[in-house]
Amino acid sequence: MAVEEVEGFKRLILPFLADWKSLELRVIAEKGRDGQWVLNSLRVFLEHQARTPLEENLPKVEGLLAVDERRDVDQLFVLLDSLAQGELTLEEERISLKRPNTSPPEPSFYTRRRERLDSLAEFGIDSASFVLASGDNLSGRLLAEEFRTVNDALRSHSPPWDGLADLRRNFMGIPKDQSTRNDWASAEIVAPLGVNLAEQTELREMQLEIVVNPFPHVDLKSLKAAVVGHLPQGIISRIMVEFKRSEGRSAEELRTIVNLPDVPLHATVFLTYRGMSADGKDLRGKALSSANPRLAILEKIAGGIDGLADGLENARTHGREIEGWIALVFSLLDFVPSHYGSTPWEAPDIVAFANSKEWMLVIECTAREPDIGGKTTKLATRTKEVEQVSGVKAFPVLITALDRSMLNTTDLEKASKEAIAVVSANEFPELIRLVEEGATSVETRNFLERLIPRQGYSSVYWKT
Repeated sequence: MAVEEVEGFKRLILPFLADWKSLELRVIAEKGRDGQWVLNSLRVFLEHQARTPLEENLPKVEGLLAVDERRDVDQLFVLLDSLAQGELTLEEERISLKRPNTSPPEPSFYTRRRERLDSLAEFGIDSASFVLASGDNLSGRLLAEEFRTVNDALRSHSPPWDGLADLRRNFMGIPKDQSTRNDWASAEIVAPLGVNLAEQTELREMQLEIVVNPFPHVDLKSLKAAVVGHLPQGIISRIMVEFKRSEGRSAEELRTIVNLPDVPLHATVFLTYRGMSADGKDLRGKALSSANPRLAILEKIAGGIDGLADGLENARTHGREIEGWIALVFSLLDFVPSHYGSTPWEAPDIVAFANSKEWMLVIECTAREPDIGGKTTKLATRTKEVEQVSGVKAFPVLITALDRSMLNTTDLEKASKEAIAVVSANEFPELIRLVEEGATSVETRNFLERLIPRQGYSSVYWKT
């Protein structure tokens, strides 16, 4: 299994192999019960150019090996083959990745794709990445007393480290919530695409400026940007863009201008490299306020769509007034919302009536995890109570200011059982897009229904 997964990873990255120039290996290993080195954590970064200087002040203590080294990229496949067999050779030391009392003993690898934001959060790399990863429980392979001894040695070392957790977090770059685990070994080979859309990519009326941050020797013939512009009257403009280096421009930046046939409601830019999606960005255009008097009022009072988006972003980052902004969003989406969140009553934050008056949404808002204070349970109960009192079909919606990656699996499982649509901060741009396009209440309901968490291969839908 390990060999098959590693071979698949090789095939995946082969078209990009000429782009990377070196490998950086960061390694922590510990002495096992049998006196052999056991892998604690490994991160291998494929580099277009040296990302950072190698760490020179790593601790040298009994029972612990911490190494940071750079190798030529032509050693990559040899390294991968060695890892597939469960071994890593480093500084004339052999480090084991094998799993004792397991058949087969070789580590179990898997390949995954990390989008730009996930790659930045997990590895500190600001581009989409391919990742070959493995994880294994270390229970029974290390002596608990040896672990405490290593932590003591690190704290008395000069310069000092606050135990293995500090070393895993601030040398390896492992996220804080994972760095404290002393019973888990991980190995990750990170292959970044190395290109992304710069913040300066923006839409101005009918003109779209695309700015790309590339690595130094990017193959421009393999770099493309696709533009999908949603224009008035339901017209969609589709444009493919290629890049050329301009004289006088920084080698670290590529720019191009795209002229659209009309002022779009919104446009999406997709950046691809060697046929793979590298980045994407949604850009707001000018909403048709003339077709929606509520938008005209929003434009006058709150700065239009931009003001609405800023309000949602402020509610997301500061966790305040989220109910008011969400009520405003649904008022622009063909609903009649009643905002109860600021009242002293035990009531849902918002009840949003569809204009058809045949159904409604019962909405709870939170700046934290969905089930803080049992919100999913309360929402399910309140939805049934509202439906019973009104005689109108009601659908539960839970809106959280957290990113979807921060939501707990158990909370999503509860939401699935109660057919609750969970809208995270990641979906806020989609709500804005629905407003821009003048979506009906039915179109909004269809969007929300897709956000009911799925369990396995099953899907849960609202029953009308």
